[in-house]
Amino acid sequence: MRTLTLKLILAFFAVSLVQAGLTAFFSRQAAERELDRFLREGELEQFISVVTTHYQAVGSWQHVAEAVRERIPPRDEARRRPPPANQPPSADRPPPPPPPREGRDPFALVDKDGGVVVAAGSYRLGNELNAATLADGVPIEHAGVIIGTVLPNPERLALTQREVRYLNRSLRSILYGGAMGLGIALVLVVAIARGVTEPLRRLTLAARTLARGEYGHQVPIRSSDEIRTLSQAFNQMSADLEEAIALRRRMTADIAHELRTPLTLIAGYIEAMRDGDFSPSPDNFEIMYDEAMHLRRLIEDLRTLSLADAGELSLQQQSVAPYVLLERTRTAFAREAQQKNITLTVETVPSLPLVWVDPGRMNQVLTNLVSNALRHTPEGGAITLTAQPSERRVALQICDTGPGLSAEVLPYIFDRFYRGDASRRQQHEESGLGLSIVRSLVEAHGGTINAESEPGSGATFTIVLPSASP
Repeated sequence: MRTLTLKLILAFFAVSLVQAGLTAFFSRQAAERELDRFLREGELEQFISVVTTHYQAVGSWQHVAEAVRERIPPRDEARRRPPPANQPPSADRPPPPPPPREGRDPFALVDKDGGVVVAAGSYRLGNELNAATLADGVPIEHAGVIIGTVLPNPERLALTQREVRYLNRSLRSILYGGAMGLGIALVLVVAIARGVTEPLRRLTLAARTLARGEYGHQVPIRSSDEIRTLSQAFNQMSADLEEAIALRRRMTADIAHELRTPLTLIAGYIEAMRDGDFSPSPDNFEIMYDEAMHLRRLIEDLRTLSLADAGELSLQQQSVAPYVLLERTRTAFAREAQQKNITLTVETVPSLPLVWVDPGRMNQVLTNLVSNALRHTPEGGAITLTAQPSERRVALQICDTGPGLSAEVLPYIFDRFYRGDASRRQQHEESGLGLSIVRSLVEAHGGTINAESEPGSGATFTIVLPSASP
C-alpha cells in the first residue's frame, strides 16, 4: 500500500516533469520566433540597401528582383559562400540571370503604386496591395519621396542546418538545466513530503495510543499551519477524553457508594430480624422504608440525568407566567418555612413576558433550589423568589440569607455527587445529584443557570429562560 509520503513525492515529481516538458516545448517555440525575428532584422538592412542602391543606379524598379536574387542569395546559400562584390547594376548592363533559389525570400518589395516587384511568400509579382497591408511595411525614400515599401514575408522562414544546430544546442542546454532543476526539486519534494507527513504520523501513533486506553496522551506541536490546528484539536480531545473517563470512574464509584449505604442498612436490618436480634417493630420498618425511598430517589435522579445527557428528556412546554411558577413553589414550601421561622416571599415586576417551559420540570428545578435554600438558611432568615426581564428573556432568582459558599466550592456545585460539606454525606435528603439535575433541566429548556455567593452573605441562584414571545 502506498504511503502518503510516496504519493506526495510522485505527485510533485509528475508536476515537475510536466512543467519541465512544457518549459522545453515553449522555450523551443520562443527561441525559433526570436531567432527568426533577429535574422529578419539583420537581413532587412541589407535588403533595403540593395534595393535602394539598385533604384539609384537604374532610376526605377526594373530588374530589381534579379538584383536582389544576385546580391542576396537564398538564406542557406548565403551561409555557404560570401555575397558577390558590391557592383551596382546599370540600365545598359542588366544583371546576369539569378542562380536557382533554394530558400524562401524574407521580404517582398512593393512600388509606390502598391504593385509587388519582388515576391515573397503570399505576395506574388504583379499583385496590387491596399494601403492597410502597406501600413505594416517599412517605407523606402529617395530624394524625400517614398518610392516603395518593404513587407516581411508572413510565413516563417525555413531554418538552415546551422540555425537548426544552434536551436538544438539551446534546447539541450534548457533540458540539462531542467534535469538539474528536476533533481533539486525531487530532493526538496522528499524533504517537504516528510515534513508534511511526520506530524500526521505522530497523530496516528497518538491515536493508536488512545485506542490502547492510554488517555490524555499529547502530541508535540511544531508547526503553525492546519496541522497545528489538527494537533491542538487532538490534544484537546485527548484531554477531554481523559477527564471524561476519570469523571465516569468517579461517578461509578459514587453511585456504588450511594447505593451500597442504604442497601447495606436494609440488608442489615432484615438479617437482624431474621436472626431474632431485632423485632419487626414499626420503627424498624420506618427506617427501612426511608432507606428504600432514598434508593428510589437516587435511581430516579440518575435516570433523569441519563435522559438529559442523551437528549431524550421529554418536555411538555407551554407559555407560563413567571409569577405562577414562583408562587406555586412558595405555596409548596410555606408550611416548612413557617416551621423554621424563615420568611419566604415572591417579588416580581409588572408586565413580565411569559416563559416557554415545561411547568412540571420547572417546578422540579425550583423545588430543588428552594429545598436547598431552606436546608441551609438559619432560623429567622429569609428566602426571596424574584422574576425580572433580562434582554428579551426572563431571569428567575432564588436568594437566601444562609452562610453562603466559599470561592473554592462555588465552581463545582453543579458537578455530580459534589458536596462542599463532607459532614452532610449521610443526609438522605441529598443525593449529590440535585444541582446537576437542575442544570440539565434548565439547559434542556434552552436556558442558563449560575450561582453567586460569598461566605456569610447567602447565595443567589439565577435562571435565565427564553420568553414565549419571539
